[in-house]
Amino acid sequence: MKHKVIRRKYEHHGMTGTKPYYAYQDMLRRCLNPDNADYKDYGGRGITVCDEWQQSFIAWNDYVKELPHYNEKGYWLDRIDNDGNYRPNNVRWVTPSQSALNRRPREDDQTASIQAMAKARTGKPLSDAHKKAISKTKKQRFKTNPNYGKKTP
Repeated sequence: MKHKVIRRKYEHHGMTGTKPYYAYQDMLRRCLNPDNADYKDYGGRGITVCDEWQQSFIAWNDYVKELPHYNEKGYWLDRIDNDGNYRPNNVRWVTPSQSALNRRPREDDQTASIQAMAKARTGKPLSDAHKKAISKTKKQRFKTNPNYGKKTP
């Protein structure tokens, strides 16, 4: 199966190799290239990129650079409506834990509901609660087994 070939005009933008440019390229690959490992969760579900953004990195960048947290470390591009396309008014920059709360529910996956419960109960993202639980578990294991975590010769 051949993937859709995008004919974009050649643009001089000076941003090749930057975080925003990688985000843009990854967005296009996930949605338009069936050979991409994540295509099944994006393009395979009918998620696409609006025509203007498909044709122009500059048009995409002009829009997303006005959003909060643009090009900040620890933030990535996310769709507000997880079933919607990449288009104006449906993208934002979020942290990985914020993005995890915006996952679509899956039959065999309870992660999204667990994350929502953790946030509701503790007021903290799952990652903070998870780290605390892991730390507590490691301490308990060490108390019962002083060699826990040590490499054996």
